Amino acid sequence: DEGFKIVVELVLNTSRWTNALGSAGLLRRAYVEAWTFAQHRQAFGSAIGRYPLVLEALAEMKSELYALLASTLRLSSLVNRMDLGVATEQEQAVHRLLVNINKYASSVQASLGIRRAQEILGGNGAIEDFSVVPRLYRDALVFESWEGSHNVLCLQAARDMQRYGLHQHLFSYLGALLDGVTHADLAGPQDLIVARMEEGRQRLERLLGGSPEFLQTHVRRVVDQLALLVQAVCLLAEADWELSQRLPTDKPAALAIFINRCLQPGYDPLADDRYLERI
Repeated sequence: DEGFKIVVELVLNTSRWTNALGSAGLLRRAYVEAWTFAQHRQAFGSAIGRYPLVLEALAEMKSELYALLASTLRLSSLVNRMDLGVATEQEQAVHRLLVNINKYASSVQASLGIRRAQEILGGNGAIEDFSVVPRLYRDALVFESWEGSHNVLCLQAARDMQRYGLHQHLFSYLGALLDGVTHADLAGPQDLIVARMEEGRQRLERLLGGSPEFLQTHVRRVVDQLALLVQAVCLLAEADWELSQRLPTDKPAALAIFINRCLQPGYDPLADDRYLERI
């Protein structure tokens, strides 16, 4: 009489967790293929990897990869603690919500990132025997629908938040991660994320308090923003740890690009004198 519970808790949750890991793998391979191609493909007397438009595409791919991998590894840590039987009630609640949101967001990001790789390869990006990139894109489309389509996952997350208040646990968990960031170089991104967190909480409460039609109309845009917040916090925590260990890291630079693109209201690269340096 435990069959359905086992399917939902073990099979679906495990598949959704590993689906996100697979999406990170697809995007990582696509980035390697695109970066390597860009170092060798010559156009107008220079390798295309030196041109700003290609640099920008590669930087966006890498920052997205770091962000989705950061949230997925954070989820992996929760899975590990649950397997060991040491997860707190809050951690179990965060896992229940994050496993669905993270699967949805990471699969979309992987598909879009692989399309950027195809763009860098040009016509070669569609040729099956030139590189692995066309197969990566086909696999990414499967990952998007596998173990729950986008709409299903977003609506399930919304129902769980309405019924069990899982978002309250998530915001407390993310707040603790933010409080643990101590490196001075990350104070700016930390403050910005804190501000976006409060805005995200208010938008989410409005969504959950609305009519069923209102919720179904706006759930994806709110979950999209929530996923970006989670990824930004997790990447910030990673950058803080690597800086505290004095490890060589490009995580702070990737975090800045990710925040500017996804969380900074009104950010305009044209007004950023350091934009070319950042990418």
